[in-house]
Amino acid sequence: MPETVQLAELLCARLCHDLGGTIGILSGALELARRAERDDRLADAIEASDALSNRLRVLRAAWGPGGARLDAARLRELAAGLPGQDRVRLDLDALPRGTQFGPALGRMLLNLLAFAPEALPRGGAVVLAPVDATAVVARLSGLRAAWPAGFAGYLNDPAAARAALAAPRALLGPWLALLAPRLGVALSLLLPTGTGRGNGPAPLLLRGPAEA
Repeated sequence: MPETVQLAELLCARLCHDLGGTIGILSGALELARRAERDDRLADAIEASDALSNRLRVLRAAWGPGGARLDAARLRELAAGLPGQDRVRLDLDALPRGTQFGPALGRMLLNLLAFAPEALPRGGAVVLAPVDATAVVARLSGLRAAWPAGFAGYLNDPAAARAALAAPRALLGPWLALLAPRLGVALSLLLPTGTGRGNGPAPLLLRGPAEA
């Protein structure tokens, strides 16, 4: 129970962090617009309000209970509302037309995309490629792209993942590892393909549960 409470507290802190900047822009723009009646400030407020709505929508889909099937277009639409996505590109070109992800796998992909800015500190891309009907591989591409320290260990050791739940800013890696078994999704890092330097970090395999 203490770990559950701690996780809830950290998720709350992370949510407040992710929403705080946008809310601050919205509040400031509305106050300046009220004082000066400037149309450009109102435009900033409207933009911030839209961003806030999109962020709530995607965080509800990623962190809330339940879930729905996602096609590629819906996944891209939701991902655009995540913090840090202005420097992380989602590459879905390898997915066949009509690809859909089951609720569990779709939710895991949203959480992975929320985590991606930590693995792409200088920006880059998350490239999704199909494996079969229930699995997809995610590859990172970008300058200094790397899974954060400890992430590989979290996937194999739930105790290490729970122990790493110590601060909101470092929450998403261990959260990803702990959420996966709850949703019936297997996560594993694969050996990088190719040889030599510059091939990027190990791809991440996400295998969702078989659907009835």
